[in-house]
Amino acid sequence: VWPRYATDLPKYDEGLLRPWNLEVLRDKAAAAGVLPYNDRFARASLMLNRLWYKDEIESFQRTPSCNGVSLLGAQDYYAQGEALIGWLDAFYDPKPGAEDAIPVSVYLSATPCLARFAKYVWTTDETFTARLLVRNNTAADLTRDIPWSFAGKRGVAHVTLAPGQIAQAAEIRLPLAEVKAPARLDLHFGDNRWPLWVYPDAKAAPEPLGDVVLAECPADAKAALKEGKAVLFSAAGYGSPEIAFATTFRPVYWSAAFFAGQRTATLGMWIDKAHPAFDAFPTEDWANWQWKNLLSGATAFRLDAHGRACEPIAMPVAYFHHPCRAGLLFEARVGNGRLLVSGFDLTADAPEARQLRNSLVAYAKSPAFRPTAELTVADFEALFANPAAAAKPRPAAFKDAVAYIECSAFLNAKGRALPRKARFDRMELGEKGRCEVSGKDWGAWADDTGAFWFGRELSVTLKGVSPVRGRIKVRFRDPNRNHRTGEGTYEGRPFRVPPHEDAKDGAWWLDLPVDMEDFLDGELTLSFRALTGPNLMIDRIAVVPNEPEC
Repeated sequence: VWPRYATDLPKYDEGLLRPWNLEVLRDKAAAAGVLPYNDRFARASLMLNRLWYKDEIESFQRTPSCNGVSLLGAQDYYAQGEALIGWLDAFYDPKPGAEDAIPVSVYLSATPCLARFAKYVWTTDETFTARLLVRNNTAADLTRDIPWSFAGKRGVAHVTLAPGQIAQAAEIRLPLAEVKAPARLDLHFGDNRWPLWVYPDAKAAPEPLGDVVLAECPADAKAALKEGKAVLFSAAGYGSPEIAFATTFRPVYWSAAFFAGQRTATLGMWIDKAHPAFDAFPTEDWANWQWKNLLSGATAFRLDAHGRACEPIAMPVAYFHHPCRAGLLFEARVGNGRLLVSGFDLTADAPEARQLRNSLVAYAKSPAFRPTAELTVADFEALFANPAAAAKPRPAAFKDAVAYIECSAFLNAKGRALPRKARFDRMELGEKGRCEVSGKDWGAWADDTGAFWFGRELSVTLKGVSPVRGRIKVRFRDPNRNHRTGEGTYEGRPFRVPPHEDAKDGAWWLDLPVDMEDFLDGELTLSFRALTGPNLMIDRIAVVPNEPEC
């Protein structure tokens, strides 16, 4: 939880217990220009903290074999690199800012009311289903009548439980077709409650763009801005590592100093909930469950060197050891054009992404879209550098390849499985070439060992590639030694993927001949599936002509 420097530090006297480290963190925040956001960051991170505590504690309470829950502490600890993990400060005082959170005593109790449902985000073509549960952690029998309500429906659940027992008290099944979406609806059961969001289904018509340009690459956004247009730029995945960084919904655990390798650098997100950009996307001023998929793998842009005048509409709460002023959603004038930048992937096939896109498009069309901050063209280019522009030359072995792919080469989010996007890949397929990829349990992944496509099953089809007689080469990887093996076909011809965890870099090259006849239908198709290990991973594909004969 982000510390409240103005209220925490005065509680300490001079002497041995004075938290010098907290003063260092405060000075870092001031230098980074985020001290004015201190209260916002503290509340946003505290509410996310409470959300995660509730979710985890309730998961134990719902588990029949669980005999209790024990927490190491509920308060902050400032020594040994500090662990600012509590909903209480180091003096056991409740932290301000979470007054609207559900009290911990509601779910960390002897007889909690619980609910089991599939997800927090629903659509109007679905039927909401929930099982209402009660647990008896006392030594006596429990008999209770407990009211519940959801979306205007009400009921009473009767339970009789022996000590240590957990049982279903009621089940709710409610079609959501009549809900006026978008909407937030709370499920109430006893003194507990859970927020749920209902959005229009996938068949609903998207918000018309009108005169707004929805750009998915910097070049298109820049061209439209030059023409003086209103531009909504879906900028996820762009930006250099010095300016852009990936966000997560899951906050830093305990202390990044003592638990390294967490691959997360944020503590949630602050949101200007009253901003008209969210008129069609109900939200609080912090990242609740409807933001989970949007925030996981989104791209935040540091606005300290470029875009200093921009006031973010949504800001990541950077880990307090590495504070920065960054934007996930912000607006500016660029020349005669108006720019609304979204670090969230507005092209994702998910109800919350579709609804956020609709809300932002509606705002960008409205008279309210009048940004006052200014970005120069140079600022724009610095913020949204295309990673492909900095790509290194091909390895010499592939300089003549008619098709060359580096999978997920430009993915800037490490350690998280993400949907594969073509803009993440380095694809050099010739003037008419293109690549189609599909699979099962598949996506894009990057970590310190490389960048990959992964999947239980994957199918890759190259179309329009210049026909050659040569070799198709595919590099399979197993860098974390998970004994990956598989089988597949190339143009109907079978092959096997042997264990390769012990090879250099955990790499094995598939190397098969390519004949001119393989190109007769204009396609080359490669399919494979995992036999052992969690999946198969590939990071290179190349079609290389044979050396010319003398």
